[in-house]
Amino acid sequence: MTKSVLGKIPAQLIEKAQHIKCELCGGSHPQNLGATKIHCLPNLYRIKISHGYRLLVGLEQGDWQVMGIYSRQNFTTLLNRRRRK
Repeated sequence: MTKSVLGKIPAQLIEKAQHIKCELCGGSHPQNLGATKIHCLPNLYRIKISHGYRLLVGLEQGDWQVMGIYSRQNFTTLLNRRRRK
């Protein structure tokens, strides 16, 4: 992510996202961390990290990857774009 995007996200949420990323690298399944499966898109999960932000997690080449931090409003738009691909 670029600095301008990270500048808009509170520091505590970035720390929380980094903690989740470490847990995923350690072998934890996203649902053990409170994630919800996105049924329309296979291998994608969302984790609510605050009222206004969501963390998108995906399975790529057998490893769990953090795909990004999105505002609640933009998350729906992102999902609609991914569905059309």
